[in-house]
Formats: sequence, C-alpha cells, structure tokens
Amino acid sequence: MASSNARKRAARDHQRRFPGTPYPVALRAVTHADSALQVVIGKAAGRPCWVGIEEMAAGGDGPHVAVIGASRFGRCRAVELMVESLAARPPRRGVEVLTTQGEVGQVNHLIEERARTLLQAGARDFAELHRPRAGEQRDLGENVPAVVVVVDIDDHLIDGFPPVLTREGYVARAESEETVSMLNRLLRQGRSLDLHAVLNVRQMEGPWLSALSGQISSILEVNADSMTATWRTHDGSPVDVVLPAKVASGKGS
Repeated sequence: MASSNARKRAARDHQRRFPGTPYPVALRAVTHADSALQVVIGKAAGRPCWVGIEEMAAGGDGPHVAVIGASRFGRCRAVELMVESLAARPPRRGVEVLTTQGEVGQVNHLIEERARTLLQAGARDFAELHRPRAGEQRDLGENVPAVVVVVDIDDHLIDGFPPVLTREGYVARAESEETVSMLNRLLRQGRSLDLHAVLNVRQMEGPWLSALSGQISSILEVNADSMTATWRTHDGSPVDVVLPAKVASGKGS
C-alpha cells in the first residue's frame, strides 16, 4: 500500500466486507495483502469473497480450513474454487497444492522435507526464513513456496466403523490411527512449516476427528443445496456466500 491513509481506507473496506472483523485484524490483512495466501470461498454481495489462510499474526484467519457439509458435490465445488483462486492470485513467495486421499507417507515426507529446510537454514519457522537477513540481498526462503495440502477424508474416520480382524491384526483401526496421527502432525507442525491444510470432510466429529477440531482455524460449511455456504472463524462474524454454479468434470456427488 502506498500510504498510511490508503491502508486505513482499505482496512475500513475490509471491515465492511467482513462485518465483525476488529480494525487491527483488518489492517493487518490489507497490509500483508500482496504477500498473503488468500483463497476465494464464494461470492458475497455479487463479488468474490477472499479470505486469508495465513497465521493471524500475518493478517490471516489461521492456516487450516475444514470444508464440511453433507453434500460431497458442494464440498468439492468449494475446494476447487479455493484451488483455482490460489492459481489466480498466488502470494509473492509462490504456492503449491498437494491433493491427497490421506496418504500417510506422502504427507509425512513433505513435513520432514520442510523441517530439514528449516534446520539447514538455522531458522525457527518459515516466517523467519522468508525475512531478509541484515546485509543480504534476498531472503533464504524465496524459492520455497507455501504448500496447501488438500486432504479428502473418508467417512470411515467419522463414523468409526469397527475394525476388521485379520491375520495381521485390526487393519481398519491401524489405518485410521495412522491417518489421524498424520493429520495431527500436519495441523500442528504446519504452522511453522508454511503448510496450510484444507480438509474436505463431512463433519469434524466422531471418535477419530473430534480431537483435531481445536486445531482448525476456520470452517466453510456447505449447505444441503450445494449452492450456498457459511464461513466461520473463531473471532469473526459468520459470512454467507454463494458457490459457483459449475465445477470441473470428474467430481463425485
């Protein structure tokens, strides 16, 4: 932003778009807009509704989102909209999207790779890694983009299907525990590793997932009509949005 007055006007406009947003939060959001990781969650008042999925200290609503609702078609529509908006307006540091059905090894490898990057750079987190150091022309993490991990969660993690006894033991229980352990690791360590989770799940309840709900920063709840949704954060007022009419082919219903 060019001036303090421009930032203040932009912050007031942000508050009008998102009623209930405290002024300091709105000011942080517009100040960091050029470098912020933002996604579209639908349309409000006929305009794309952008929200930040950075940490709150960086002007966002928090790094982890759950897209919930009974309509799988509607959830997939909302997630696709988020991914498309990331491509349309990436942050300055760049962004990559990893889509997974909950493959434990794939996500754990990503976490370990990012942790090694921090260790080699001698940084505590990626926010520090992206800050230029005194006397250096560029930041150490300029070639390390943010990663948004879209996890499509099977219903068996919610419903708590009984484990199947095989010669190897209780297979379903073991697989569920591994998946939940991976999700817990992603949500906890992702905050320092510039990893941002988008969970596509019917509901954040049940014997496996309820324990993870406290780590979710915001929720986009898709209504049964598959055309509307409500965005909720811990601090702000709910925002009602309209989802696009079409989604790319190949999505299930």
